[in-house]
Formats: sequence, C-alpha cells, structure tokens
Amino acid sequence: MARGWIVFAAPLTVLALSAAAGPMTASAATLAPPVAAPDTSGLSPWTVVPVTVAPAVRAAADRNPTGLHPQPTARQGSTSPPAETRFGSGDGVNADPLGTCISCTNASAGNNSSSSESRELKVADESLAEGQGPTNGYNGGNAFVIPPNSVLGLALGYFQMDSHADRTSSEAHSRGSFVAMHLGDGQMATVTVLESRSDATYSTSRGVHRYGSSSGVAASVMGGQLAIVALHSDSETGSPGHVYLVHVNDRDVASAEQLGSVAPLTVAKVASISVLHVGPDGAIVGGVQDGSSNQAAGIVASSADSPGATR
Repeated sequence: MARGWIVFAAPLTVLALSAAAGPMTASAATLAPPVAAPDTSGLSPWTVVPVTVAPAVRAAADRNPTGLHPQPTARQGSTSPPAETRFGSGDGVNADPLGTCISCTNASAGNNSSSSESRELKVADESLAEGQGPTNGYNGGNAFVIPPNSVLGLALGYFQMDSHADRTSSEAHSRGSFVAMHLGDGQMATVTVLESRSDATYSTSRGVHRYGSSSGVAASVMGGQLAIVALHSDSETGSPGHVYLVHVNDRDVASAEQLGSVAPLTVAKVASISVLHVGPDGAIVGGVQDGSSNQAAGIVASSADSPGATR
C-alpha cells in the first residue's frame, strides 16, 4: 500500500490497552517481538515501524483496548482475498471522494484467505496512520502516544490488525481509535473518540460470519460503574443493523427502533441523505449516497456485507 506521512511516536512499541488493568495501559512487554528489533537508526523518531508478533505472543495480547464496548473476540487475518470477498466494516468518518477516512476498518475471511485493514487517519489521500494485517500475524501502530504513566494515557490514530488463515478456517480482525485516553490507569475515567472494529470468521462447516461496529464517543468513569456511548452503529451476518444515539451502561436510551425510521432526504438523480438508517446488513448514523445509490460519505457506519471493490 502506498503511504504518505505515517508517524509513530514510539517506534517498535505497539500500544495494548487492557480493560482489566485499565484501558490504554501500555503493555510493550506483552507485544514486543521475540526477535531482535529492526535497525531504525536511519528513521525519524516519528516513523511508524510495523511489528509482526509471533503467534504465541500475539495470543496473549489484549483484545479490547478501550474496555468500553465489549465485542466478539477472535484471532484475525490477512492475505489477499479473492475478488468476490466481502467485508465486515466499521467507519468513523468516511469521505472516499475526498480521499479522507478516520477510523475506518475492514476484515474478511474465506477459504484459506483472510484480510484486515485499518485506515485510521487519512486526509486528502495523505496517510498519517494506517496499516494492513500480515499473514498469520499481528500489526499495529499509532500516530502519537505519550509515554506510559499512571496519571494520563493518550494515543491518537491507534490501530491494530490480527490474522489467521488455513484450509479449514480463517479469521480476520481490525480495530482503530482516533483518540483513546484514560486517567488514573483507567480507574478514574476513559474516553475514546471514533472507535471502529471489524471481524470476520470462516470455517468449512459454518461458512462466513462478519461483524462491524463504530462508535462516535464512548466514556467510562469510576472503573466502568458508569459507561456512556454516543452515536453508534453495528452490524453482523444474519441480523439487521443496529444504530443508536445514546447508550448508558447496558441500555439504549435513544435507538433507531425507539425513535422510528427517518425517511431519506432525496434529490432525484443527484444524492440522498440518510439519518439513523438501518438495513438488513448495515447501519449508519448519517450518510450520503450519490445518484447511483453508491455510498459517497458516512459517519459512524457499519456493514456485515461491504463489497470488496469499495474498500
């Protein structure tokens, strides 16, 4: 993948965020590669150096960096998928005509193939933080992260991918957060802005299952005693999409089902605008389709059946 500016405040340190120890707790020891680090003497201190982690180490890595929105867990994947492969996807802000994507993830899985990608921060076709998952491995990075400490944790443009594929099963996973912050090791408060994730699994007996989600803002205080999510969509294979404005602890306060459907605003042959839209395989808080019904832009969108050609 062609890359523009990709920055990484702490080369060779992948940020792992543990719900148990408090979201955004750096765990470099867990994710450090068990081989000699590559020579980075010629690189700027702001250069992303993707890290591939051995399976045994990868298996121990935490899979829920924020602890705010538990999702299905899986080992995940990447090799070039066949052209017909479709993706589970989650997009924070996606404006493809402008070459802009913030917290956009996708994952696919098929027969002996899997793929995962995160376009965490891409503006006007300039990549600030993005990556693709390696075959049967782990990859991650961020645009900026402050040194680990017990008072404040902050990462910008955080992303990670994980993969597995063989002839009987395959899995793919991608996760990203535009902003992830915690106070007091996460016991006082945690905040994430534009967090997205995508999952895909395949087996010869069960076929393909895809999942995608995206949240606008998620916050937790007092060790998770109060958790609030504002603007969220999620989708999975075999179920209709789900979208809401506000979620407090385990309860939707204002979901599309509660508020009722909102008819799209349509200008014939030009564009249509959808708000709180739910479909059989996707959901979106706000989106714009062009005159040919192609998605031109979306905010907090998810799909369990995104065509590969659009990614």
